[in-house]
Order: sequence, then structure tokens, then C-alpha cells
Amino acid sequence: MKKTSLILLFVAHCFSAWAQFENKISISAAIGIPFIKSAGIIQAENIYYGYGKIPTLKIGMQYNIKPKFGLGPVIGQLYSTKPNFKLTVSSFGIGAKYNFVPFDKKISPFLYLEGDINYVTISQKANSVEENPEVDDKEQIMIVSQIRNYPEILTGFTCMGVVLGAGSDFTFNRKYTLFLAFNYTVTNAAKTYTSKNNFEENTSKLQYMVTQVGVRFSFLQKKKLY
Repeated sequence: MKKTSLILLFVAHCFSAWAQFENKISISAAIGIPFIKSAGIIQAENIYYGYGKIPTLKIGMQYNIKPKFGLGPVIGQLYSTKPNFKLTVSSFGIGAKYNFVPFDKKISPFLYLEGDINYVTISQKANSVEENPEVDDKEQIMIVSQIRNYPEILTGFTCMGVVLGAGSDFTFNRKYTLFLAFNYTVTNAAKTYTSKNNFEENTSKLQYMVTQVGVRFSFLQKKKLY
């Protein structure tokens, strides 16, 4: 009898814990358009600049610790190209989101912070480019076009990154929320040994803005989050 009572008590506790837990979990998926700085004339100096606006993808899970604060894992994928180059950034991180009003309200602005570990791959196709080095107009120097030959390079490495963002949730019912966000990603990719070893002349940095739109699904909800 005592054993049965303990089992029933344990089961009741589990249901109680799940009742609290089930209203606080959400998953999200978003696509975004990256805005990467334009590249200069010298290819060797612009390894991380000049890429096109190919949509990015991000998927995350959030545990809503409080009505205005959530925390959870995030994975992301950026792929882009430019003449002679392909760039891929695969990221895994932890994101923290602070809403100014509870996020199950119809409109809820938020701030966002994310720390990432990124795996970056860069592919440089063997090519020859005619380049005119830039100089100060005050210098009396005759500019001569040069043909530079670049070898084929395919390299991959890890780096750290931080995402700073702001946006707003738009809640239509208790389960589904649309959101709009503007995120700025900063990484130390250009400072890694692999990057500096393969691209010695590079002066660009892997930093970019993303305009993002997505949907968040709070599953197993039966009532408001809080």
C-alpha cells in the first residue's frame, strides 16, 4: 500500500511538472536575407566581402523561463557566392531573447543575443584577374594594371560568433507566432590561423546584417503561456 502511494505520488508530480513544462516550450524556423559589405578592387583583400543575398535558414528551440525571457539552442546555415568564391557558414549556438511585454501578447518587441560556434568553408576557384591598385590622389604615381593569378583553395575551419538583434513577435493564437527581426552577426573568422594562413593579404571581416522573418510554434499548449 505504501509503495503504491509513493508511485501515485511520483506520477502526480510528473504530471504536475509536465503541466508547467508544456506551456513553456516553443520551436521556431526563420529565413533571412544577408547584407554583406561590398568588395573592393583587390580580390586578395576581400575574402569575406561581396557575397550575394542568398536566403539563410535558422531553426531554434526556446524554453520560456519567464513571461519575458527565453533561452535555447539554435542552428543556422548561410550559403553565398560571388565570382570565383563560395562561402558556407554552419552555426550552432545558444540564444537568449528578452521581450518587453509577455511574448504571448499580440505584439511584443524583443531584444536578442546569441553566442555561436561556426564552421566556415571557403572555396576559391583558380582564376586570373586584372587589378588596378587604389592609391591616394595626391601621390604622383602611374597606375599600371596587373594580372594576378589566384590558385584553387578549399578550406574549412571553426570560429566564434555573436549575434545581436531586435525585432517583434506577432501572436495570432496560442500556438502560432510570426516574428520579424534584424540581426547583426560578428565573427572572428578573419583572425583564425587557417584563414590568415590561406589568405595572407585579406583585410575583410566576416560580419553581416540579416533581415529575418519566421514562425514560432508553442506546442502542446492548452492555455496562455503564463
